[in-house]
Amino acid sequence: MSYREPIVVVLGHVDHGKCVAPWTLIHEAGEGYVSAEKIFRKYSWRGEVYPVSDGVAVEPAKKPRLATLTGNNEAEAVLLWRRQAPKTVTRIHFSNGETVETTPEHPYAKALTNSLYIFTRADSLKPGDRVLSLRNNQVASVAVENLEQAKPSYPYVYDFTVPPTHFYEAQEIILHNTSLLDKMRGTLVAAREAGGITQHIGATIFPIKAIEETCRQLLGELKVKLEIPGILFIDTPGHAAFSNLRKRGGSVADMAILVVDVMKGVQEQTRESIQLLRSRKTPFVVAANKIDMITGWKPTPNAPFIKTYNNQHKTVAEDLDNRIYNLMGELSFLGFRSDLYTRIRSFTDTVAIVPVSAKTGEGIPDLLLLLLGLAQQFMKQRLMKKDDRCEGVILEIVEEEGFGATANILIHTGTLRVGDKVAFLTRRGPSTSRVKALLLPKPLDEIRDPRDRLKSISQISAAAGVKMVAEMLEEAVAGSPILAVKNEEEDLRRVAEEAQEFILSTDKIGVVVKADALGTLEAAVNYLREKGVLIRLADIGDVSKRDVVEAHVVRQKDELLGVILAYGVRVDPELEHEAQSKGVRIFKNDVLFRLLEDYEKWVADTIRARQAAEFESLVKPGKIKILKDFIFRRSEPAIVGVEVVAGEVRPGVQLVNKAGKTVGLLSQIQDRGQAISLAKEGMKVAVSIRDAVVGRTIHGDEELYVAVPERDARQLLTTYAAMLEPHALKALEEYVEIMRVKNPLWAR
Repeated sequence: MSYREPIVVVLGHVDHGKCVAPWTLIHEAGEGYVSAEKIFRKYSWRGEVYPVSDGVAVEPAKKPRLATLTGNNEAEAVLLWRRQAPKTVTRIHFSNGETVETTPEHPYAKALTNSLYIFTRADSLKPGDRVLSLRNNQVASVAVENLEQAKPSYPYVYDFTVPPTHFYEAQEIILHNTSLLDKMRGTLVAAREAGGITQHIGATIFPIKAIEETCRQLLGELKVKLEIPGILFIDTPGHAAFSNLRKRGGSVADMAILVVDVMKGVQEQTRESIQLLRSRKTPFVVAANKIDMITGWKPTPNAPFIKTYNNQHKTVAEDLDNRIYNLMGELSFLGFRSDLYTRIRSFTDTVAIVPVSAKTGEGIPDLLLLLLGLAQQFMKQRLMKKDDRCEGVILEIVEEEGFGATANILIHTGTLRVGDKVAFLTRRGPSTSRVKALLLPKPLDEIRDPRDRLKSISQISAAAGVKMVAEMLEEAVAGSPILAVKNEEEDLRRVAEEAQEFILSTDKIGVVVKADALGTLEAAVNYLREKGVLIRLADIGDVSKRDVVEAHVVRQKDELLGVILAYGVRVDPELEHEAQSKGVRIFKNDVLFRLLEDYEKWVADTIRARQAAEFESLVKPGKIKILKDFIFRRSEPAIVGVEVVAGEVRPGVQLVNKAGKTVGLLSQIQDRGQAISLAKEGMKVAVSIRDAVVGRTIHGDEELYVAVPERDARQLLTTYAAMLEPHALKALEEYVEIMRVKNPLWAR
């Protein structure tokens, strides 16, 4: 019996402050070489700012495009970082005459052979080492001539997050943001190049031989025979990528690694990841990352967790233990039982926590072996290879030079061949097309020009990522299922049914939801449903005039639901202006939890403003005491000094005595000879009361109440009691009891 590789996705962000000096020249598309500091200043002034422990991260409104190793040789920087400079930096002089200065942990792609590279810290490089270089669009390698540790002469260092490759070019040298997945690659490559890692489109296969070799070196002889052929990791981790790994009733991903910063615990992004994992019923393990950041930690690079844990001082080990227990508590609050993986007896009902460091590699052998063990123990049936037609999912649609629109797809069942007819979802509905070509990345030693980085293959079997060339892909929808056609009518219906699960069109009052891909639409719909938000329309594609009309119709009946939630899609400025003229709000964001946060905040603010306006319109309770020594006029109108005992009084309110009888209208309030519009609790003021006669209808030392209308009293008691001061609320309750002597149902 043969098995395919389990498909594993990594969710969560890994960052270790890998930054460059401010004067570092970075190749910006269309601009040439620009300093890191200038790029940050140019693009960060408009964008969302996120404070981090030693600086800021900015998600710019307009994103710089930096030179990298992609099909069109450039990619957007989605996050710009500015952090405090460390105590020392690593200055490296290269054989091409360039000098690059970075934080010591910044990774370079160090060549092991002509085609094999391992990501290596700047301070671990040695003279003679060769690192990956990009010059005039040509991939090459350059030698390290010498390096030195220096004290920085500047206050800040800078970094740029450039998915999907996480490479960018600085002074003709390729720099990289190491992720947990990169560290895993590096650990495996270091294991005597066993097995050879295979690069796919959007995915990487870690072969079983390399994993076994790594784990054998670090853990000793393995006691179990591994039958699974390896692990296929999705290279583009994140919510959007995972959202698109969908199939009816679950996820294409067999397992997930949820990366949690052990220093910070569960963050908002972690909660969103867990929300997605729960909705897909995807089993996952938690990588408690950054154990090397614990104060006093002594790293043992690439060591298994138990070995490095036993090397720590008792107080350091206890610090980690406490952080793990805190993490267990946070996961418990979110509905998951969890524990340190070494203490788990039953993995069926307990989420495993593996302490790791993406920086030093500690704990990574444990993580790899645990993934393989869980897959072999619980997923054999699911991973069994079938001689069946190809089934997969479209990860993303990418414009590729020389090919036009191409689809990066992940195959989870069967074999796809050039010439196969495939069914998939387009923006106009389900459709079919013929596969013209299948493309995979070339090894680095075969790349002479990044635009010529792909090689053609005739077929590919699960589990695999591949770039597909076919007609009509410019209309295809990311997240769509893709099927090799057997029965065209039946297969088109199946594709439509999968899509229809989340593409909604109803007559209900509700919000309009638009998303860029089927998977992200599903995530948004599920999230809104769990929050109890009604949905009138949910569809893929840019916001259209029809969406504005739909939202406007809803707004006539419910302002809070007559909105459009645009998740990662384009909104035409003219259309947005038209929507504003109709009073339709459009909320836009590329991050789901932020989009819904913005909407929920607006709803809460709108309700609060409505309540404040309504509360302001109500007659408020008040209680005054007539001061017997300050009777200025006995009638027509009576003018007396009073103390506001509770609540407030305003001109125009009727006053009632303790017998429930109206004694007069308060017509004016004066404080120190000046007319005022409001007197609050504790104030002593002079008031004029029409229709009142001192000694007959009102008396010195008597307490009077503001006559609150019955409707207002009912609303104040049921809706706005929390907005009243305690004494004002008590005065209202006293007044209500007075009124209920005559009418027991008053204000009920």
